[in-house]
Amino acid sequence: MAYQGYAMGLGRDAVETLTRIATEGSTPDLTVLLDLSPEDGLRRANKRPGRTDRYERRGMEFHQTLRDAFLDIAGREPERFVIIDGSASVDDIADTIFGAVSDRLGVPGGD
Repeated sequence: MAYQGYAMGLGRDAVETLTRIATEGSTPDLTVLLDLSPEDGLRRANKRPGRTDRYERRGMEFHQTLRDAFLDIAGREPERFVIIDGSASVDDIADTIFGAVSDRLGVPGGD
């Protein structure tokens, strides 16, 4: 949705229709969104070995549109999304994800 519907301009309605057909209406119970500024995300991507992909080579405006899209989608489906600060430490992110998944699955002591 974020890439095709928002950033590539296909539109929410078209992507929702195609998704509904392709998935027969099923949706994830939980989506974990690691939120990070486009500047920080691209900085991290450029540190990885190997070539950047076609999306990483796009301009900052494209990446800001994607971030805004993901946050908009999460705002429309708050019961499904958990938004996590992607600038936190790896350990803090892992703990937060573990807690979110544990809570969703009803695992005691997950928080």
